[in-house]
Amino acid sequence: MNKSPSKRGSCGGWSPSVARRNMRFLWSVENDKLDGVGFSLTFTVQTCPETAQDWSRLVRYVSEALMRGTKVSPSAMRLHWVTEWQKRGVPHLHGAVYFAQEAVEAAGGASAMEHRLVSVWTHLAASYGAQKWSQTVKHIYDALGWSQYVAKHAARGARHIQRSSHCLPSGWQGQTGRMWGKSGVWPVAEALKFEFGNMAAYAAFRRLMRSYSKAQARVEMNAARSALVQA
Repeated sequence: MNKSPSKRGSCGGWSPSVARRNMRFLWSVENDKLDGVGFSLTFTVQTCPETAQDWSRLVRYVSEALMRGTKVSPSAMRLHWVTEWQKRGVPHLHGAVYFAQEAVEAAGGASAMEHRLVSVWTHLAASYGAQKWSQTVKHIYDALGWSQYVAKHAARGARHIQRSSHCLPSGWQGQTGRMWGKSGVWPVAEALKFEFGNMAAYAAFRRLMRSYSKAQARVEMNAARSALVQA
């Protein structure tokens, strides 16, 4: 237990422990139980918020708007987001959001929802120069789409260029606010615990899991290639 936790809003950016917590959550999601219609998000701003508190406030407003619903978008079932930085020292937001199938159909379908989600961001981030043509929203078609999202955002550690403290905006050092968050109900598997009698058994298990992970990655890669060829 951390006896002296840092206050929210005074976090120092992406640390190894923060990256691990985000990774563990993403890996715990059971993608075959993800219902609804999903969308991946990349939201940017032209002008860097003056303080980390300003950015945290914007992220909170967007999260609440997506979960609560707005005039242009229905309420979401679940949301995951991460903050990263561009090389020019400006933050941007990545995320995945899921809506009920009926809500998406009532909103005009997946393509219409992509435009609606962009409108939510550009409205709330207008004071920072957010333009609709600089935003990316893509429909997550199936479990493979979620796996691609996880592969991207769980694999990045604290030393990744977009998470490096060297890219922090001026004046944000030591007070970046939360780096990732989640809302709604996510289907997650309970963590498994294993006990090994000796290091040799642990090493053998690690080799087994590494081989399994590589095999699964090859299967997904081949499936994606086949889908591209057929398209």
